[in-house]
Amino acid sequence: MNTLPPEMNDITTVPGEPDLGRFANGWLEEAEIEDMAEPWEKYHSNDNARVLYPICLGEILDGRYVVEHKLGFGGSIFGGWGENELRMQHEILQNVKDTTHIATFLTTFLLPTNHRDIPMASRMSAARQLLEALDNLHEAGIIHRDVNDRNCMWGMAPLNHLDRSAKYEALGRPLKQRIPGPDLWKKGELVTPVKIPEAFRTEDFYLSDFGIAKKVGDPTTQLGYPPEDFCSPERIHGKDPSFACDMWSYMVVFSVLYLGIPPFYNAFEDGVMGDIVRQLGPLPKEWRGLFLDFEDGEGFPESWYDQSQKPDTDWNIPAKIARLRPDADQIEQDHVHSVMSRVFSYRPEERPTAAELLKDPSFRAIMENYGC
Repeated sequence: MNTLPPEMNDITTVPGEPDLGRFANGWLEEAEIEDMAEPWEKYHSNDNARVLYPICLGEILDGRYVVEHKLGFGGSIFGGWGENELRMQHEILQNVKDTTHIATFLTTFLLPTNHRDIPMASRMSAARQLLEALDNLHEAGIIHRDVNDRNCMWGMAPLNHLDRSAKYEALGRPLKQRIPGPDLWKKGELVTPVKIPEAFRTEDFYLSDFGIAKKVGDPTTQLGYPPEDFCSPERIHGKDPSFACDMWSYMVVFSVLYLGIPPFYNAFEDGVMGDIVRQLGPLPKEWRGLFLDFEDGEGFPESWYDQSQKPDTDWNIPAKIARLRPDADQIEQDHVHSVMSRVFSYRPEERPTAAELLKDPSFRAIMENYGC
């Protein structure tokens, strides 16, 4: 059973008046809220199809859940995505055999953190748990479609035995301000997200956010893609989502956990896809003309599909592993290169399934090396 970190055991629970955070005092604190919270305009229905639901600290939901703090905000809380999240959560609870590493309704979790500050053994354990979660999802016929580092979360020691004052002592009192505007249909507050100390992190790792998840064979498909640097190349070329898309996204998360940074960057004029081509070589020639440009509409370089192009040896996967993990011996680097190369294949049908990757000799060797 998870317990609080030793330094928190001395916190006393003192009865008193309800503490619901504090309102911002002056423009500096208001600017802090504006910088860290969601845009207040998203709570107003005028010209906004994706209006947010206003909430106040201390508000009671469904007669039993008290809002005491704010974890954060994301993109899958809007309209149809929220309805799909609810539907897929029920699907998961009914059909996924093992939900241990899947963040269902009442899972306790931490927000993403700076993985480079976490021991490598913990990071590789997280990589294994995430792959097991995907394997269980896929076995139940569910494509997640949005695997990325912001949808992967560490476990958190429970705080349910503490009163609100003790929780705020552990986590900090929330800073808040009222949502401005005369046309708001109910009162609400902008609140700075909680900053959870590293000491509260457990070794459990979860996959969450099923706002655009899809059951295989379901005629209903929510619009949406993973962030560009987690999205498989075939999806950006108009291909349908598949288990293989999840596997590409998984390997990006694996790379973040192992290398400390994403493998592909939007650091050049040709964007993330250009960096993928630089590292992996040209895209399939039959994809020419299918690229979905979500950004500036400038199209794509013909060189992406030029089959005579070769990966840049200064930027390819082995070079990146050697540069970012010089502490790993050559055998480990070769194993990591092997699993990354297997999954970072342009052809979805050539990528291993989650079940296959769990049995992959190189993947198993990496896990065994870190006691996972």
